[in-house]
Formats: sequence, structure tokens, C-alpha cells
Amino acid sequence: MPLYLLVGCVGFGAVVSQNGLLLYPIAFASSAGLLLAVSSINLIIVIALARKEQGFERYRELLPFFSLALFLAIGQLALLATLKLQILHVAGL
Repeated sequence: MPLYLLVGCVGFGAVVSQNGLLLYPIAFASSAGLLLAVSSINLIIVIALARKEQGFERYRELLPFFSLALFLAIGQLALLATLKLQILHVAGL
């Protein structure tokens, strides 16, 4: 059985069990995955705007760009959460 299928089945079982000790790590992992996905897209955009596509010799040189991309991702997700709360408040929900 492939590893990703086994991890998926264990994750599904943890969610179905509704046990708080299992749900919190899954929630944190899910949030971290979303942050990583949005940061990756922002990293591509930031590097393209800086015109440094092939100008890196070490991964350490990416750190300022990744920091900016991570900061932008946190801001974007915070803005989306704020907009969602405002829309729900206006809708009376």
C-alpha cells in the first residue's frame, strides 16, 4: 500500500473520530499547508518581479525572497479572514 494512501486513511480516521487530541494537529497541519501553498505562489511572483529567476547559487540567497513571500501570504490570508467575518456580520449570520 502506498504511503500517501496509508496517511490519508489514518487522517480520515482521525477526523471521523472527532477526538480533540487528533483534530488540533490536523488543523495546524492544514493551516501550515495552506500557508505554504500561498507562500510558494507568492515566491514565484516575487522572484519574477525581482528578475532574479536564475541568479541564485545557494538556497540561502532565497531567504529574503521567501520571507517576503511568507509575509505577503500571512497578510493575504488575514485579509481574507477579515473580509469573510465582515460579510458574515453584514449578512447577519
